[in-house]
Amino acid sequence: MLQDSPYQHKYWFKKLPHKVDTVLLLSALAMVWQWHINPLTTPWLAEKILGLLCYIVFGMFALRWAKNKPYKLMAAIAAVSCFAYIVFVANYKVATFLY
Repeated sequence: MLQDSPYQHKYWFKKLPHKVDTVLLLSALAMVWQWHINPLTTPWLAEKILGLLCYIVFGMFALRWAKNKPYKLMAAIAAVSCFAYIVFVANYKVATFLY
C-alpha cells in the first residue's frame, strides 16, 4: 500500500489479511484447548494472545483505517513490532508486561 501497488485492488489481496488473522487466532485457541492451559493463569500465554490482538488492530489500521502514508507506515511498524514480540514470547515463554 505504501508503494501504491496495483495488486492492492485485487480481491485476493484484500481478503488475505483476514484469512491470516483468522488462522493465527484459531491456532492460539487450538493451543489453549490442546494443552489445557488457562491464559488467565499463564502470563506468557496471555501476553501472546494480547500481542496477537494488538497485531491485528495495528494491521487493520495500517491497511484500512489510516488515511495517509505516514500513519500507514507507523501502524505497519507497530504491527511488525507486535509480531516480533509474539515470536519472542513464544520462544522464551517470558511474560514481561503482565506481572
